[in-house]
Amino acid sequence: ADQAGITATKIMQLFQKPFNEQGNEIVTSVSIGIATFPTSGVTADELYKNADVAMYKAKDLGRNNYEYFSKKFGKQFQRRLVIENSMRSKQLRNELFVVYQPIVEMATKRIIGAEALLRWRHPEEGLIPPAEFIPIAESIGSIIEIGKWVLQSVYKQIEEWRYVTCDTDFYITVNLSPSQLLDDQTIQQIIQTRSQSKVQMLINLELTESAIIGSLEDIGSKLKFLVNHEFKILVDDFGTGASSLNRLAELPVDVLKIDRSFISGLPENEKHRKIVTSILALAEHLHLDVIAEGVEEKDEYQYLMKQGCKKAQGFYFYKPLLPSKFIQLLRKQSLCDASKQ
Repeated sequence: ADQAGITATKIMQLFQKPFNEQGNEIVTSVSIGIATFPTSGVTADELYKNADVAMYKAKDLGRNNYEYFSKKFGKQFQRRLVIENSMRSKQLRNELFVVYQPIVEMATKRIIGAEALLRWRHPEEGLIPPAEFIPIAESIGSIIEIGKWVLQSVYKQIEEWRYVTCDTDFYITVNLSPSQLLDDQTIQQIIQTRSQSKVQMLINLELTESAIIGSLEDIGSKLKFLVNHEFKILVDDFGTGASSLNRLAELPVDVLKIDRSFISGLPENEKHRKIVTSILALAEHLHLDVIAEGVEEKDEYQYLMKQGCKKAQGFYFYKPLLPSKFIQLLRKQSLCDASKQ
């Protein structure tokens, strides 16, 4: 067992060495699961399965970790199997739903848009966190179909909202996974769904920073194609990935979303202050908009205002809302706007 751990450490060290790809420095990470004979299994299939279970546990611990299989992981593995099997079920679409978290203008707290967020209420497991089921959907290839369903649901929803807000700049952001971005059929469906919609409300597309790490030619051409069809591109969780400034400057990105992990603890956390002010300065230099994510406290809000951040979302303003609750907010805001005229 000790030798397995030593070998795993050596493998992780090899992966930690950065390498260059088209002038960009790429840093990788690795998660390793270890199953030993006979304590973790007596057949090759059993050992392989249990090493796989241990690997997922290592992933949960964060980047660059290894983990030995333990019987206590069994329940977690069984839950993963339930999630995988349920994702392949025809009933999945009846269990998925979309909520909307308002995006506000900081100075007035006026709602200027919303992020569409996917949720899953499983009949047996209850509400399954997106952080748990989205990676599984990616790994088994279900994310493409799920993404199509989300996009169709959002367009159907905004057709019901078209008379509620008169704000022509109001927008909804929809998350795209790396798999969706590189899938030609998904890109065509995005364009087609928009062209068939009766509503001209803006739909923006949100990508994680990790999604823009890859072939600059492939990703750049896809993003430029979407931008040419009047979609705006947002980079989510900015500051957590390994994208270079050169790459960011070359891609047709419109908005940076500061990751919630850097907002937490403001203004006391010095490291977070430096990161946030650096991102705001970078965005200004590149003529990009910024949205601060995960604003939960008044102190965070006030600090961001002083630093010139103009847009935000988070529990300090609103939690993610069901469509019926969200439309109530829009109606209330529209009535307030009308009374001021």
